[in-house]
Amino acid sequence: MVYGVGTVLLRSVGLLVLPLYTHFLTPADYGIVALSATLTAFLAIVFPLSLYSAVARFYFLTSSDEERRRTNGTIWIAILILGLAASACLDLVGAPLFRWAYADLPFSPFVRMSIWTAFLSLFNLVPLNLLQAKEQPGAYVAWSVGSVLLTAGMILIFVVVLRQGAYGYLFATLLANFVLATPLAIVTIRECAFAFDFKILRRALAFSLPLVPHGVASWALGLSDRAILMHFVPLGAIGLYSLGYQFGAVMIMASGAISNAWIPFLYKRVAAQGKQANAGLARLVTYYTLAVCTIAVLLCLFSRDAILLFTSPPFHGASPIVPIVVIGYLFNSLYIVPANFLFVSNRTAYLPIATMGAAVLNILLNLVLVPRYGIIAAAWTTLVAFLVTLIVTLVIASRVFPFPYEYRRIALILISTAIVVAGGLQTYVALPIDLVVQSAWLVAFPLLLVLSGVMSNREREALGAFARRMLPRV
Repeated sequence: MVYGVGTVLLRSVGLLVLPLYTHFLTPADYGIVALSATLTAFLAIVFPLSLYSAVARFYFLTSSDEERRRTNGTIWIAILILGLAASACLDLVGAPLFRWAYADLPFSPFVRMSIWTAFLSLFNLVPLNLLQAKEQPGAYVAWSVGSVLLTAGMILIFVVVLRQGAYGYLFATLLANFVLATPLAIVTIRECAFAFDFKILRRALAFSLPLVPHGVASWALGLSDRAILMHFVPLGAIGLYSLGYQFGAVMIMASGAISNAWIPFLYKRVAAQGKQANAGLARLVTYYTLAVCTIAVLLCLFSRDAILLFTSPPFHGASPIVPIVVIGYLFNSLYIVPANFLFVSNRTAYLPIATMGAAVLNILLNLVLVPRYGIIAAAWTTLVAFLVTLIVTLVIASRVFPFPYEYRRIALILISTAIVVAGGLQTYVALPIDLVVQSAWLVAFPLLLVLSGVMSNREREALGAFARRMLPRV
């Protein structure tokens, strides 16, 4: 619940400032920001070699506080050294490479700011993973929301007050990460010993290195389309696509909020109970499916109205992108479950099989379809690639970590979701009547779930008892 509230707060900040961004930034500015963000995200994956992913896993494997502090210290120092060395090299000699890969993005200042923003973002990896492992969601959310508020405030100063456009947006992001680096370092030092143990580093790299191609593939699935679009459509079209993607990407933030609590819970349950934990975990997987499907329904039904209400007219063309991206990210949210079973089994080497194959498919489909159909093709290829990733990961994980999914209930939830989304997309009318129509479809979703028999008698009784307890308070 705390992670969920944090996600709501993060998205609320984004929605509140969105009208200002779209008023003071042109679609072309938004395109520059989007391309820079894709580069920063790629570098932030490659720089640390995914070492941060070993923090939570090793937290439950270490036998003493001293060993845990040495492990944290080794991983943190390694991440910063790798990031600093890579950033300095790219800043000094990387200009020819980036002129070829990002032709529409000048190396100075945009690429250079992206490089150092990626380096500074490394400071939050270890402390946030430690808070997640220690099951301290309040502190995790406080840091996350605080960083977003600081970044948004600085962007408003440079974009709205100083009218610096895309340059101001990216410089403000760089400055916010620079300001946050010091307090994050102080928090991390409290959890670390000043030690660099090569034995610990080798163990951590054995766990994390298979995740580097997985991370790059995930980047290719979610962000490479902008780099491809750059060669076939104007910057303004990329800006529209990125705005639509922002609404669709709420899915991954929501599933991430649940996953932040799920991962340490899963590690502890499996370590303590083994296969006996599966029955309870299977029920939770069904509830997770219901949660992310509900969010997908909300986004698909109301995203068009939100874009019309919260953005200026030049950005209204982004609305057709959102439902397609939302369903794609729904598949990605469901993929998180079997992927975590590979993590808990220490079989991370299997992850790139699914993600890299889907990433290659995504890139090929984009190269074939985008020149003809533009940004709408990029959205559809994202959906197809995420579906392939889900299917392949599910097949692999079922062999490595057999799990008793509640297939019937999950299938009924997905069918109900498909019916409501398809119906809602076919009945768009003018505002404000559309809000009433889409609300009716939203009400139909739980009715379909009840009529299809998704809930057991015990669950209905528990839900009724909870409602009776809450009614007097209301």
